[in-house]
Amino acid sequence: MVSFTAASNSLGMASVPHGVARGRNVLGHHLKIPKIQLVPSRQKRYKSSVSGFPDKKKENPMKTRMMAWMAGVLLLVACGKKDKAEPASETKSPMGESMAPDAAMQAQDAAMKAEDKVNEKLNQAQNLADPNKKLDLETYKKLLLDHASCEIKNEEIDPQCPAVKALQDAMAGSRMVADLAGGAANLGKELFAHESPAVRIKAVGLMASVFGTQKESQDIIVEAAKKEKHPAVLRAMVRTVSNDGARNPAVAEMLLALSSHESPLVRREVVFALSSTWNREMKGGPEKLAEMMEKDADMDVRKAACEYAGRLGDDKLMPAYTKLTAGSDETLRGACLKGLVAMWWSYPFHDTASQKAYKLTISLLGKKPRTREFPVWTVPGIFKTVNAEKFAEWQKKAPWYKPAELIAALSDIIRDPNANWLGRVGAVDSLVTLGAKKADLEKLRKPLGAEPKGDDVHVAGALDKAIAAAK
Repeated sequence: MVSFTAASNSLGMASVPHGVARGRNVLGHHLKIPKIQLVPSRQKRYKSSVSGFPDKKKENPMKTRMMAWMAGVLLLVACGKKDKAEPASETKSPMGESMAPDAAMQAQDAAMKAEDKVNEKLNQAQNLADPNKKLDLETYKKLLLDHASCEIKNEEIDPQCPAVKALQDAMAGSRMVADLAGGAANLGKELFAHESPAVRIKAVGLMASVFGTQKESQDIIVEAAKKEKHPAVLRAMVRTVSNDGARNPAVAEMLLALSSHESPLVRREVVFALSSTWNREMKGGPEKLAEMMEKDADMDVRKAACEYAGRLGDDKLMPAYTKLTAGSDETLRGACLKGLVAMWWSYPFHDTASQKAYKLTISLLGKKPRTREFPVWTVPGIFKTVNAEKFAEWQKKAPWYKPAELIAALSDIIRDPNANWLGRVGAVDSLVTLGAKKADLEKLRKPLGAEPKGDDVHVAGALDKAIAAAK
């Protein structure tokens, strides 16, 4: 049997500096493993290993095990090949053992290749985990493509999918992607036609921008939406071009067409797009929202339209708001009241000013009997937050606004035990912002008594705090 060289002890094998180790290969044959004579160019790399003395540098246990396994297999393969071949020439080792130079070289090459592969894997893992290093483009692309294994559940990419977790971990800490030439949109276009809905959703998302999607991306999405069948992908498309309806007639046409899509998921996303303040000048937007408020087959879509359409501040919506806030469905009435307020009080920009909406709001806040559902508890507290600079400019556009009217309506809500206590507490906070005087707050507090009961406990606490802070 032809003898062959031993791997170093850094590969997990026994080192034999002054003799020959014996063992068995995978076939059960005895193997003779003499000491290796390394060529000078490789002696430095394996100096500690072949000498039989441990390297002082701390070894990575995982790296050692991986190298041992890979090098061991390659060594046995090399041995098997040499056993079958007739040796052209042999040399004598210093111990007198017969040794084939080719086999020795193969063993050394196997060891180096094994170490290189281990180092490559370790470097990849380190680079993926290091938030200070940019993620290379190919790795990022692969992480996106891995979403092909993800299912769509509840009209979303399954958040439990391993690919989702892997991408989140890789991008942790707002990590950047290296060499993303042309921005993320180009990569999105490359992956846009993938057969997996999950990958298409990720690709569409890459094409989005809060400042408006690129015109080329808009055109691609408009055409693709005509053929796309998956509701979750369509929703992603609508979301990506949601701010571009006023600037691109083709996008406006797409949004209006999808407002009648069979999926409530898609229609609800269209509501958010049509209600975008970027689309205030989009033709047909307010009229379509009013139609959806009144006639959509899905109540969640109707509520969304009622709540968000007011951000446009367009009086074309007033007939629908007037009708629906007088309806019998208190949940829908509450959503419409939120939208109605947004028609004239739109923090933080204060850029809507509908006098008709203001007058109807004052009327509804004062209407009795009140219930736990109406006025919806979030509305009385809306007025506690003001952008002082913008609000001063807004008042010039809204001379019809009378703070005393609003304070009176909110004060009546605070006194009403039938109103939702959260709304009553919110009304106290709004009074403070609107400039209610300390005497007015004390007047509201007095009827609640020294030992308030039930929901009045919360209201009294809010008033006590406001009184203590008042001048």
